[in-house]
Amino acid sequence: MISSDILKSLCDNDLVQKASREATERKRLPIHGLRQPPREELIAEARRWALALSVGQGACQATADPVCHEDRLVLTHPNGHRVRAWFPSGCVEYKNLHRAYTGTTDVACMEAATAIAEQFLGRFALWPIDGSDQLRPCDLSFVSSQGIHGAGDMASVIRNNAVLRCRRVFDEISWIGPGAFVTCMIEGGDVVGYERNWRPLIRTTEIVDLISLEEALQHDAQPYLHSALAESRCGLDFSVKQVEFGYYAADRWTTQHSLLPAYRIALSIRGDVGVAVSQIIPAHRDSRLAALLPAPDKRPCTSISTKQHI
Repeated sequence: MISSDILKSLCDNDLVQKASREATERKRLPIHGLRQPPREELIAEARRWALALSVGQGACQATADPVCHEDRLVLTHPNGHRVRAWFPSGCVEYKNLHRAYTGTTDVACMEAATAIAEQFLGRFALWPIDGSDQLRPCDLSFVSSQGIHGAGDMASVIRNNAVLRCRRVFDEISWIGPGAFVTCMIEGGDVVGYERNWRPLIRTTEIVDLISLEEALQHDAQPYLHSALAESRCGLDFSVKQVEFGYYAADRWTTQHSLLPAYRIALSIRGDVGVAVSQIIPAHRDSRLAALLPAPDKRPCTSISTKQHI
């Protein structure tokens, strides 16, 4: 069990308290439903994407028939355009396999990336079906590479791609979790990768009472988070990297029928081996969210991405 000293240090953290205030000032929030697109509907949407993106970008033939797996389908064009869709969530992803993670781009700011993304999504009608006004640009990161010369000297760092993430927002509440974002990858001045996480929302009148993150940590936090902290041999040698409050959206492999409020707390725990812990904690007493939660992210700190964010 997490020690009282670590619990106090967490509860006294400014980021924890800020997220708690954001939730408790609202006191209550609706629980909304989420619609899982029927299999046939998702196959038709993926076909539309594949045809529009391959032919619209100069391909001389349409994409082949989809290959259906248990949880997803894949359509691949000989020119390297690939569309994948996941049946549990309705997530659809496009990637230009010849240009993603390669090439160069001069895009360096959120405004330029957003303009390119909006032009691409408008041209091919790839906005979410029930409103792009629920999306807000969130962050911009970069994919870079560096080679080595024959003499052993390192070459200059090349910026291959810019990656723009837009976060979903509903009734002024941000969505959190892996299913909360629409992502565009840019090479040159073109979008060469696009991932649309978008579960259609069903409004309901059901309400839950919110609890503070301090209260959740004391009584309701997942045991995995407690054990990760307790196993740190350096006692209080940890830092809180990020804390968020919002509606939780699960990953592309998970079927989700209810939209519930939660906290996400990201910690870096330093010890003999550094550990990164990212945990979703319910912001209420409803038990339905726990069934959606994956195992927390636990990796050596040396493997954590150091992508530049703006």
